[in-house]
Amino acid sequence: MQAEQVEIAQFLAQHPPFDSLPNKALNELAQQVEVAYFRAHTDILLFGQDIADLYVIRSGSVEMYRRNGELDNRLTTAGIFGQMGLLMNRKVRFPAKALEDTLVYCINVELFNRYCDEFDSFADYFETDGNVRLHQAIVEQADGNDLTTAKVKSLIHRDVVTVNTDSTVQQVAQLMTDESVSSVLVTDSSKPINDDPEEDDGQVVGIITDKDLRTKVIAHGLAFDTPAHTIMSTNLVLLDANAYVFEAVLAMLRDNLHHLPVVQKRRPIGVISLPDILRYESQSSLLLVRGILAQQSIEDLT
Repeated sequence: MQAEQVEIAQFLAQHPPFDSLPNKALNELAQQVEVAYFRAHTDILLFGQDIADLYVIRSGSVEMYRRNGELDNRLTTAGIFGQMGLLMNRKVRFPAKALEDTLVYCINVELFNRYCDEFDSFADYFETDGNVRLHQAIVEQADGNDLTTAKVKSLIHRDVVTVNTDSTVQQVAQLMTDESVSSVLVTDSSKPINDDPEEDDGQVVGIITDKDLRTKVIAHGLAFDTPAHTIMSTNLVLLDANAYVFEAVLAMLRDNLHHLPVVQKRRPIGVISLPDILRYESQSSLLLVRGILAQQSIEDLT
């Protein structure tokens, strides 16, 4: 690597979430980083514009604003911004302005997405940030749509992908690759939903995510013919298709879940994830009553 790239790698290696990346990934990142300079008091990001990079402050400081013009945060060296825009339909959600002369590293969205897929600690860093934003949005009133009237089925944009409990982990991985999905639902044909077994794959009994394949199969050296039911997660929260989006938000926050299966008359029809809700929020503002998180159940909200 060139001297400048070595310096970039050394800098990133000192700060989360880059400090958890293996050296090979860190060096690749340093080689693809672009450097941008902004003079004091100039705009870096404007609300609603397209965004294609994650920004890391090398020197200087940046102020982040809400859409109403209120100051949201002030970031300095090693501060990261732009991640919410990348997660939400690639549109800027929080405008950014250089408070002083500022140098930033720009990481393209393709590399950002790939590292989120490949490295759990990297993804967890930004998923945690997403959860924080959901908390903030829920306890605030915003101008826009009321999520107490939006149904979770409106967030489903593709057919559900399922496997049987006896499918092998290799078959699961191949199917996830072919379908370009990060999770599959596991159904049990011995637990039918209706009286016609030929049209019934069975009830949903688990879920397998790409994280499960990495941490339970590859990390432990399991055989490729290991059955799916041995690695699936069973702590499911099933949502009815007519449930409201705010119920999905509460389930994710309270149970620390990233994927929620959606069923209709007990039949799986899709899976919604944290990025799905964040993308939805990018199209219609979150509007929920203050203090909703203080309630202990859905019934308490009625």
